[in-house]
Amino acid sequence: MHVGTMADGGSSGPAAGSLFALNPDGSPSETCAEAGGARTSAQNGQHGLIRLRGEGGSPTGDFKIGCIMVAAPVFFGPDEWVAPPADWPAAGVQQGKTYPLDHGEGERVLRDCMERANSASRYWNVDRLLPSLSEDAARYGTPLLVQPRLGQGLFSLAVRDAYAGACAVTGEHSSPVLEAAHIVPYGRGGEHRVDNGVLLRSDLHRLFDRGYVTVTPDYVCRF
Repeated sequence: MHVGTMADGGSSGPAAGSLFALNPDGSPSETCAEAGGARTSAQNGQHGLIRLRGEGGSPTGDFKIGCIMVAAPVFFGPDEWVAPPADWPAAGVQQGKTYPLDHGEGERVLRDCMERANSASRYWNVDRLLPSLSEDAARYGTPLLVQPRLGQGLFSLAVRDAYAGACAVTGEHSSPVLEAAHIVPYGRGGEHRVDNGVLLRSDLHRLFDRGYVTVTPDYVCRF
């Protein structure tokens, strides 16, 4: 876990908030897409990255990208802003610039930020840092608008009927774990048609969408 600050008034301005950064070394791109909670748009961006990188392999998300997950962001009012380190260059941010947190300016900035973060009723989503959370604290963020796939429900029912409610690979009949997968991805122009669908167990569906499982023209599933 790394501790960071959020500046206001330019890169050399005072710290207007604090946060904890997890996973600073990056993760596989598919993992980042999932962690971000926006799989469809993130996957589209992933395909673009693969093209830019010149990688002709299957887009399974094996390569790493920068993926910093922000936890416990706290924003300070103007009267709480923390002065930047004394030796911070006025020109702006330096890439990779770090400070030890056990002495010097790093310790001072951390101490000031923590004092301000703990001085008011603020909700932190890192429970080991603040174990006694208020019972009436907010548990969900701002609602988001999504664009549902039109016709997805009818497609799912038609594929389930075509496969007699059984996974095409394992024969599993437990309806809650079965999903209708598009052979040609919907995001790439695939249609809601039975001949473009295959009923798969949910774990196989995920592997299929990510390129770890494929179906040959003679209807053989290969891993």
